[in-house]
Amino acid sequence: MKLNKLNGEGDPNVHLQEFKYLMELKCGINNNLKDKYFPLILTSEARKWFYTLDPRLFSSYNQLKVLFKINFRCNVQQATTLIDMMNFKQGPYERIETFMPRYQKI
Repeated sequence: MKLNKLNGEGDPNVHLQEFKYLMELKCGINNNLKDKYFPLILTSEARKWFYTLDPRLFSSYNQLKVLFKINFRCNVQQATTLIDMMNFKQGPYERIETFMPRYQKI
């Protein structure tokens, strides 16, 4: 399995699961070393974020994982709620052919 490097886009939870699988099952690496390998799989904005972290903020991989999820939480797709659906309206001059594809995406 090849792990795609994380650039700051995409769901951080999915990426962390892939990282965990690769480290534990493929490489036999436990939590004590994951924080050392973690920056190697980051690129672009994610790598910039990591290198600007104050090292005193985390002392374990689990703490690093929480910081990572918090920072990149905006990339997690939120479930559509009933309120979202109730507030979704067709524009006054919008054709049904335009509205329906938008509605089906929510």
